[in-house]
Amino acid sequence: YCPGQALDGNPSHPSLDARRCLSCLTIEHRGPLPSGVRLGRRVYGCDTCQIACPHNRMADPVRPLPEFEPRPELLELTRDDLLSMDQQRFSTLFRHSAIKRAKLAGLQRNALSLEPD
Repeated sequence: YCPGQALDGNPSHPSLDARRCLSCLTIEHRGPLPSGVRLGRRVYGCDTCQIACPHNRMADPVRPLPEFEPRPELLELTRDDLLSMDQQRFSTLFRHSAIKRAKLAGLQRNALSLEPD
């Protein structure tokens, strides 16, 4: 299941429509999100395709590495925290993080699509 309906479901030759992929839209897309896009509770990325991918169905489950666990201060961020964040706080909080790819403006654009806390 792909929440953005970006996977076509063809088991023999699957393809992805990046224009519908929530990871592409929340990280790489610049400008307003296309109308009708629903991010759910996602402000950065998705990766549900890793679960839906037929190639991964037979993979051994991987235990998360401690190095990749999110820091508590990131998990505690609210929609309002993101919307009021300035560039200095963004740069400090996400130093050495791939989230910087979305830029502050992109993260705030995504946060606007969330329901208020």
